[in-house]
Amino acid sequence: MADKVNHRAIVAPATEKLVEANGSQSLIRLRKIQIQTDAGKDVRELEAADNHEDIESKIRAAGFTIDRWEGDTAFLAQAPMSASGKVAMGCIWGAVAAFVLLLGGCVAFMNGASDDEPENYDARVACQTLVKGKLKAPSTAKFSNESESGAGSSWTASGTVEAQNSFGGTVGHTYRCTVHFTDGDDAYTGTATIQQR
Repeated sequence: MADKVNHRAIVAPATEKLVEANGSQSLIRLRKIQIQTDAGKDVRELEAADNHEDIESKIRAAGFTIDRWEGDTAFLAQAPMSASGKVAMGCIWGAVAAFVLLLGGCVAFMNGASDDEPENYDARVACQTLVKGKLKAPSTAKFSNESESGAGSSWTASGTVEAQNSFGGTVGHTYRCTVHFTDGDDAYTGTATIQQR
């Protein structure tokens, strides 16, 4: 059995990006993820929303397993695959992808839905970004009890969040936010209110 190829993902600090759509502007927070080998050679660059779930999701989608986190660096592993295994896996994933695309196209056609119409996940990520903007230490935020409702471009979301305060203590809050998507699921405006529990 071949050894694992070790990599690391270095997550850059969040940057804000101003997006203009339909005559209105929205501010979104993104984080760049640089995947490198242990020798420091760049392998791939990713971009994710400014939340831990989306960052880990993008890393997994790139074909890596997360062994551990140290600060903003994730240590990754990717098991090498034999040539015949790659061909077999490629055939399987090709068939699965074709089936999913066909099924998705049929459902979208029957529902008259757009491919980039926002969903509850998009509302959750947008709301988390809005809530983090109101916290003293947004990088320490841990969300739970999340729920979303809405359809099309208008959504509401609520839940609880724990984060550090100015003194380093952890404080729990409840939150509620409204989000309006202005360009598919890429740009949005919204408001968030938080209240200490």
